[in-house]
Amino acid sequence: MADSPLTPAQLQDAETRAAHEGYIHRVLVGFDQFWNVVFGGQPDETISSRARRVSDDPESKHKLLAVVLNHALNLFQANHGALAEAGDLERAQTVETTEKQALDAT
Repeated sequence: MADSPLTPAQLQDAETRAAHEGYIHRVLVGFDQFWNVVFGGQPDETISSRARRVSDDPESKHKLLAVVLNHALNLFQANHGALAEAGDLERAQTVETTEKQALDAT
C-alpha cells in the first residue's frame, strides 16, 4: 500500500504537529535520525521518510526493503511515510530559521 499524497491542509496539519512535538518525541526522532545516518541515510532524515522516498524511487537498489517497511508502518498509521516527510520538513525549516537568525545577529 503506497502513501497517498498529502493535501495542503494535511501537510499544514502535519507540520504544525511536528512544530509542537514534546521533549520525549524529539529525543526519539533524534535516535531515529541517528540510526538512519548509521545505515547510510541523510542527516536529519528519519527512517520513515527515507523509506517513503526510496519506495517512490523506481531506480533505488533497496526498493523492496523500503516498500516493505513503508507498508508495515502504514499498518500503525495511515500515510506514515508522507507524514514523516512533513515532520522532517518542518524540523528542517525550524533549524534553518534558527541558524539564519543566529548568523544575522553576528
